[in-house]
Amino acid sequence: VSTQSTGSSSPFILRIMGKKLVNLIFRDPTFLIGKRVTRNIWFHRPEYADTYYTITKVVPKLNTDACKRADIWGYFTFKGQREAEPKRLRSTLKPQWLILDPTLQTRVPHSPPVQE
Repeated sequence: VSTQSTGSSSPFILRIMGKKLVNLIFRDPTFLIGKRVTRNIWFHRPEYADTYYTITKVVPKLNTDACKRADIWGYFTFKGQREAEPKRLRSTLKPQWLILDPTLQTRVPHSPPVQE
């Protein structure tokens, strides 16, 4: 578990990083419904601050292999502007997803150090 913060001014903290979204979904008993997730490529770039999905629906798929799969929907927020309708998330099998946790707070890595 990491305590790095996101590249935005919001108080969201990275909780679990660099995993396939489907693996993160199946680790949580609520399938992360209502939680915010982002991709590494957005997290590490200040120009994509406040870009994430809020998970609204997960439909697990039956499979014959060891790989877990699911259809995942959520509201997409791009630079702080949330889209009106939830949409199906793409690239959920790529190992580049992070869970954002609003219960922790720390300094934003792309901002200057806090003067004490």
